[in-house]
Amino acid sequence: MTYRWLAALALGLGGLAAPALALEPFQPSVPALRSCAQYGPGFIAVPGTETCTRISGRVTAEAGTATRSVRREDIAGFGTSGRVAVDSRTATPYGPLRAYRRVRVGDGTIRP
Repeated sequence: MTYRWLAALALGLGGLAAPALALEPFQPSVPALRSCAQYGPGFIAVPGTETCTRISGRVTAEAGTATRSVRREDIAGFGTSGRVAVDSRTATPYGPLRAYRRVRVGDGTIRP
């Protein structure tokens, strides 16, 4: 079951990484969203509020082989991991208020 969950995560986050691989910069598909340039690239205003949010992430996969004589089961290993980050900012009378959360998951058979 763990592998199915990780495969779903990898496929889902792979879709998030696709715009980063394109030759053109990412443009939001919804024209009603406005950019929040004061907080940096990638921030979009939440409709109906003064809060700006950026969602980012990455997916990695790796494979390795043994460099010395080991048991047959330890000859090769595979690993995957994913990370999602949500960064929200809003202006207050006391200065900017920031909420940041990053979640990382991963699994694999690669041994140190």
